[in-house]
Amino acid sequence: TKLVVSGDNYNIKSIGANPAIRIKDTLSGTDLKVWDIINSNQELTFRTVNDAETSVLNNVLNLQRNGNVGIGTTAPGSKLNVSGGAGIGSAYATTALSDGVLAVASKLSVGSSSTSTGVAYFNGNVGIGTNSPGSKLNVSGGAAIGSSYATSVISDGNLAIAGNVGIGTTSPGANLEINPTVTATAD
Repeated sequence: TKLVVSGDNYNIKSIGANPAIRIKDTLSGTDLKVWDIINSNQELTFRTVNDAETSVLNNVLNLQRNGNVGIGTTAPGSKLNVSGGAGIGSAYATTALSDGVLAVASKLSVGSSSTSTGVAYFNGNVGIGTNSPGSKLNVSGGAAIGSSYATSVISDGNLAIAGNVGIGTTSPGANLEINPTVTATAD
């Protein structure tokens, strides 16, 4: 140990072969009061260590030289990798989310600004108003398409569409256009 700084309730010291700082809260308690900030292989890692200072409990944050950031992982392969769930907004501040779950408390914008349009890709089923969608898109409640219905309340099970609807065509010329033909039978 080359450096030790101690106070009433803490101590800070350098540790190990790699450049590192260990910060320890010396008040009574259990694990999660010892932290390391370690520089190894051109990466900066923040991690928790057990009270006995013998093993790493969690690699909390990893900053790589190439700009990649890992939360809960020491090997982020892209600009941001999160191992575990992630919550955005104060509504999820104390919520434990399952691995791979992203919960957004308010608005989610895809693109370069809050008014931009972008592309969103979902691999699997998407539920709006339901957390257990059985098909590619499930909407529980009413739905509206088009700006003229932007503030309208649509009744459960109904769909309001501003503009023309096409089945079998991408450019319907009437309120409802079905291509190529319509066949109806009576029971």
